[in-house]
Parts: sequence; C-alpha cells; structure tokens
Amino acid sequence: MIKQLVTISSSNQKIGPVAATYRPVGETCPECPIEKICYAKRGRAGMVARRSAEKEDDLEKASGVPLIRHLVSGDFFKKDSLGRSIIDRPYVKRLNEWHNEWAQRWTKGWTYTHGAKRLQAAGFGPDHWHKSLTVLASCQSVEEAKDLQAAGWKTARVAADRTDLQENEAICPYDLEKGTGPHKTNCASCRMCFEEKFAKVNIVFLAS
Repeated sequence: MIKQLVTISSSNQKIGPVAATYRPVGETCPECPIEKICYAKRGRAGMVARRSAEKEDDLEKASGVPLIRHLVSGDFFKKDSLGRSIIDRPYVKRLNEWHNEWAQRWTKGWTYTHGAKRLQAAGFGPDHWHKSLTVLASCQSVEEAKDLQAAGWKTARVAADRTDLQENEAICPYDLEKGTGPHKTNCASCRMCFEEKFAKVNIVFLAS
C-alpha cells in the first residue's frame, strides 16, 4: 500500500479549502537542498506530514472533488530495502490512473517535485502526466529552471525578492500579499500553477 493521508478540505490558508494529500517527509523525498528549511517539517503541515506515515489512504477518498493539491508534503519517491531513494512507481501509476477515472473528469490537480530530472530519466517527464494534473519542477536557481523549461517542464523556484524575475515568470499572488493584511488570494482562487491558460507562466515564490 501507499503511505498517504488524503483530506477532502484542507485547512492550509495558502492553498485554500481544496482536497489535499500528504506523504512522509524525507522517506518519500529525493535528496533535497532545502531539507533543513522545509516548510513541511514545521507547524500544522509538519504535524499532518507525520500523521501520513501511519496512513494508507487511497485517492478514491477524494473522488469527485473539483481541486486537489497533491503532495503538500513528500514527493514521488520511496526508500528501497537498502535505504536508497527510488521512484515510487506504484504511486506514480495510481496518481495518473485516478486522474484518468470518470469521476475525476472535471478535477484539476497540481503538485511540485524536487526530482524532476530523475523522473524524466525514468520516463516520467512533463508529457507523462494526465492532462488534468500539473506537475511543476521545483528549482533552486534560474539556470536549473531554464534547463527544465527547455525540457518541457513548468517550473517553480524561490527568489529572495520580487526583483529577481525572468520574462517568462510570475510571482505567486499569495506571496505578493504578504505583509499587506489579510490574504485575499489562495491557490483555489488564483490557479496560476495549474490552469491551462497559464501553461507558459513559470512560478516564483518569495523567500520572505
């Protein structure tokens, strides 16, 4: 079975009241350059991520939802018997199967991965995923983002401030509202990460 917690309505302020999935941090992640500052290890996200290690929820639990944010914590990987990080092929298969089911005909899903290059090398590149699911490649630099964009990925990266922006990028509207009072935007209302009309727009999150 797949270690995963599925919730029908997330209480995460940023993504909004949408369905969401969580997997254990570290155990399901590739080698990650931001492991020490990973948001999914802290606060409520961290609490739910730890609970996910004891769950084996199937995506069937979220059948028929309009929006779902996959992998609020964790990634597309798992540990083998020797403790090495390998692609969790059953998870990848089930995710695509679920998005292809009739009940999900109108469901839009999105997620991010720090292992885009490894996924692509294994045949799970940007064209592998069902059309209702957007997988963004998380990048650590402009150079890495450009390489993955050239390979067909929609990318997301973190920038120190709003001046660090390329022509084909846009800053997350939620992040732009930081420090301006109550947020008026969330992922459910913005949709820039996954709507088809924003397919050529790559995402920049602000570090603070």
